Amino acid sequence: MKTKFPFIAAKRYLKLIVSSASFLTIVLSMMSVVFNLYVSLRILDITGSPAKQTLALFAYNAGYTFMSFIWRHVELGNKFIKALFVLLSGALIPIFAFVSFSENFYVILVSFVLFSFSLAILNPLTVNLISRRVKRESEISLKYNYYNSLGSTIGYLLAGAFTGMINLGYLILTLAVVFLVNVINIRREVEYGVPKILTGPLPHHHSFHINIDVVDKLTDIKYDVFYLRLFLRRLSINIKRRHFLTLLGIFVFFIAVGLFFTPLPSMLVLTGLTKKEIYIEYAFFNLFSIIGYQSISSLNLTFEKMYSVLSLATLARCILFVLPSLLSIGLVEPNLWFITTIMILVGYTWAFLGTTMLGILLSLVPHNDRARAASSFNALSSLGTVIGSLLSTLIVTKSSVGYAYIASGIIATIALMLFIKARSAILS
Repeated sequence: MKTKFPFIAAKRYLKLIVSSASFLTIVLSMMSVVFNLYVSLRILDITGSPAKQTLALFAYNAGYTFMSFIWRHVELGNKFIKALFVLLSGALIPIFAFVSFSENFYVILVSFVLFSFSLAILNPLTVNLISRRVKRESEISLKYNYYNSLGSTIGYLLAGAFTGMINLGYLILTLAVVFLVNVINIRREVEYGVPKILTGPLPHHHSFHINIDVVDKLTDIKYDVFYLRLFLRRLSINIKRRHFLTLLGIFVFFIAVGLFFTPLPSMLVLTGLTKKEIYIEYAFFNLFSIIGYQSISSLNLTFEKMYSVLSLATLARCILFVLPSLLSIGLVEPNLWFITTIMILVGYTWAFLGTTMLGILLSLVPHNDRARAASSFNALSSLGTVIGSLLSTLIVTKSSVGYAYIASGIIATIALMLFIKARSAILS
């Protein structure tokens, strides 16, 4: 009888872990980021075309953003929501199978878009579960980003370890099954109604895998759309005209982000990196974003200091965004350490950029309007990323990958100028 107690206790703890919101977020991130990069590399293997690879990521980002917006306008009953989440989780398995075994680019493209639709619905569930255990919105965002980055790092490391040993499709299918079991375990926790959350595909979103999501406590979605329009038109009673430069800077910056990350798999392949090395490079990106979040969480940033940190981090990104073009045009020989340094610094600076952007925006509005401001931030970042992905696809199709990175650096510089101008206008 005594031997059964440790087994029962272990089983109980295992059930608690598997049914937790943190485990769900980590597993979902592991699955989604690996699948995103896997699709890009598979398209490059089949077609050898960077243009088609960037087109696929643009379609994914556009589909994710579109479905996120649509899902916010849907009101469903509790039972239907439970069934829908489990159904979508199960539907990921055939989607992964089509991508893993099909040799047709358009079959893979359609499957990838369907995956973006499913993920745009599944992601709000994880944020909703975290929000039920955490009261402060800033802590919700921090925890969600931390779990997301942790899951992404684990996923990339696993993918790198298994590449060349087994078909990566089997790894993805395994992750999908684990996630399906997890959703079945937690489906009873879904509350009545649909979580009112707009999740952006921010880098490292999921093509880029770092999301900044907060719970939107509004009871009527039309006010979200109303406030976003006011933000963009500089007519909001809570956001003065001089604050419009900050919003415009955020929007422009994420165009540069889309330009940088969309052709990144193609750039890494063209520089001669193996698939294993590419997965490890993405793992470095996520790992140092976690370190960055740990660093900035210990800082006590005032409103003025947030603008200073934002400007410095954006300046660093202006340089980092251009560096891959040196590899493309041959000014720098392909070097694993050079690429690793870029990925580490891009990951580390993201924590400072995302935190200060959202922090500044939340500081510009009254406390009771913070959910609306955060929702507008997600909308601006999502739209900017999609436009950046589109521009990247057009540039790569017409010229080469290197020009996309030159354009990314130029646009990031414009965003930096807007942030500096906004800081001087607000603090003057």
